[in-house]
Amino acid sequence: MGATILISVIVPVYNGAQHLTACIESVLGQSFRNLELILVDDGSTDESPALCDRAAAADARVRVYHRGNSGAIASRAFGAQAAKGQYLMFLDCDDTLDTEMLTAMAGRLLFDGTKEIVCCNYVIDREWNDTHERKKSAAAPGVYERAALRENIQAKIIGEEERTLILSMCMKLFSRDLVLDNLAYCDRRVRMGDDVCLTVPAVLDAERVVVMQDAYYYHYRFLATSLVHAYDPGFYDNMRLVREILQRIFREKGREELLPLAEKEWVYFIFLTLKNEIRRQDAPAKDVVHRIEMLCREEDSPRLIQRVPAPRDHANRLLAFLMRHPNRLVIHIVREIFLLQLRRNRAVS
Repeated sequence: MGATILISVIVPVYNGAQHLTACIESVLGQSFRNLELILVDDGSTDESPALCDRAAAADARVRVYHRGNSGAIASRAFGAQAAKGQYLMFLDCDDTLDTEMLTAMAGRLLFDGTKEIVCCNYVIDREWNDTHERKKSAAAPGVYERAALRENIQAKIIGEEERTLILSMCMKLFSRDLVLDNLAYCDRRVRMGDDVCLTVPAVLDAERVVVMQDAYYYHYRFLATSLVHAYDPGFYDNMRLVREILQRIFREKGREELLPLAEKEWVYFIFLTLKNEIRRQDAPAKDVVHRIEMLCREEDSPRLIQRVPAPRDHANRLLAFLMRHPNRLVIHIVREIFLLQLRRNRAVS
């Protein structure tokens, strides 16, 4: 491993004071020492700015930028442009890294100018019941280059119920140029799915992708508040925008043969859209059911669901059934099942 290699860890920070210190300590405590930590304070109104400044005063490897609120996607882009490292990693301010994460992941890099991505797995840490669930990519562990990369990773990058690669920008070590060359796809209007808009083009540009075996180094903190999803009236339009960006990526990268993946992925976007509509509780049930019925009609859901195989996930199976039979009775029953499960989850928390 080259002694001159610098890894930049970029953390967008917005009102994350409760867990920010643990996040910062997990980076600065890495066994890999040649790193810089870039904290981009996105207009926080809690104690986060002071915690960032305190970390910078205590360790010269920390740089802090205080900015007006512009969203996580803009903060990541700003941090990437400010970074000095040859390799970039992203981390959310609620989350933490195992001590050996950077050492292990850097050990899989070539350090020879190859555009490469190293991917690890992650653990969902649920704070309310102290459980830890391991998650991994569907792709087999190994090194993917040339034909193997094109056929087994890029050609399956989206449009699968189980992600070939976890598409979060976290849990990865990117060659710097793979990020900087694709920031144009990071549209600030995107509120959900912004990771996909950078990870997908980066993977398409990569010359080498490493999927590590086991390597559950990244800890995603699933908060009790995460169980409560506020209804987003703009969610459907947001997902339409993400689909447009994915289509543009495939065209501009000269990978038109991958355009059908965006159409398959749209089915999974509709699953998310239906979940958003189902959990709406600020309107009468009949209005919610009518809205879902109209959405299914607009998308011709019985035809749309035929684009993908029968789902494995229980919730997705229910949504697929709804899409095949989008009448008011089915919509009402499926919604009641989802709301019952939501109430159970809240009771457990």
